[in-house]
Order: sequence, then C-alpha cells, then structure tokens
Amino acid sequence: MRKKIACLATIALTSTSLSAQDTGWLARAVGGWDSLLSPVGVSESAGDFNYHFTNDFLVGLEGEYRFNRRLGLELAIHQSRPDIVVGAEIGDDFVSLRDSITNRPLTVGLDAHLTPNRRADFTLTPLIGRAFFSDLDFEMSSVTPRFNSGSDLMWGGAAAVDVGIGDGPWTVSFALRYLDATLEAVDDGGVVTSLDLSPWTTTVGVGYRF
Repeated sequence: MRKKIACLATIALTSTSLSAQDTGWLARAVGGWDSLLSPVGVSESAGDFNYHFTNDFLVGLEGEYRFNRRLGLELAIHQSRPDIVVGAEIGDDFVSLRDSITNRPLTVGLDAHLTPNRRADFTLTPLIGRAFFSDLDFEMSSVTPRFNSGSDLMWGGAAAVDVGIGDGPWTVSFALRYLDATLEAVDDGGVVTSLDLSPWTTTVGVGYRF
C-alpha cells in the first residue's frame, strides 16, 4: 500500500512539473551577430551611389508568455550599431562616406513549440514589428551631410531552440532570425533615400522560466 501511495505521489509531482512548463513566462538575455545584406548599388533622383553595411555585435532582451504547451507570445528588442559606407560620384570625383547607425528592432511573434515538454524545445516564429534607426552624419572636409531617419514596419521569422539546464528553470537558447525593413533617410535638401535592410541575426542567450 505504501509503495502504491509513493508511486502515485511521484506521478502527481511529475505531472505538476511538466504542466508548469506548459504555461508561464520565460525571460531571456541574448547576444549575437547582426549580418546586414545590402545591394551593391542604388539609383535615386539625386544620382547613382552604392552602399554597404558592416556586420556588428548585437544585444537584446526577449520575453515569452506561453499560453499552453504549443503556443506562446513573444516580445523582443535587440540593438546593434553597424557602420554604413556610402560611395557616390560628385562631379569627376568619387567620394566615400562612413557613419555608424543604431538599428533597434522591436518585434512581436507567435511562438509555435514543436517539441513541448522536451529538454530541447524547438520553436518557429513569424515576426512583425518596427525598426528604429538613428540619424546619420557623414563628415566631409567642408560640409557635414546629415540624414534624418526614423522607423519602419518590418516582418520576418525566427527558428530557435531552448535547452533546459538540469531540472531547474534555467535554459540556454540558440536562434536564427530574418527581418525585412526599409531605412528612409531625408537629407538637408529634402531628398528621400530608401535603403533596403535584410538582416540575418544569430543569437545565443540565457533564459529563466517563472
């Protein structure tokens, strides 16, 4: 009889532990690499120029509320500061300008958990959000062209895995994200320049369930 009671108690505790992972919050801090894909050249009304971005380290905070074993709602904010290099022909000269731009995407996603209640929890996530960009100031010998930028709606997706550390609430995460956004910059003369941003980001993070 005692063995039966002990067995039932063990099953009950195990079921409670598993169900506790079905719902609740997960907070995560991440770091990684922001790889911006840029076209070689762009034609605008102001003339022809080319540009490219440098890759940069990113940091971020992510949080998920899990409704059940299969679905959760994720909110995330990341930040990186890559350099943008712009080359343009001015008269008979070719001028190359460089400045850093803060890229701060805020995203919301619906997490689909493919392997619930497993130590390795794989998720696929469609993303929407808004990208916030800093202004650009390109220094030249005589003038400093300034471009005012703002924010833009964006979309994308992510694939990730959270791996539990022991039997506790801590996890280690690995993720790959793609986001599509447009940077619109207005110079002092009112000329609008649109640059397509298509960053792939890879991140590693530490999470805590509560």
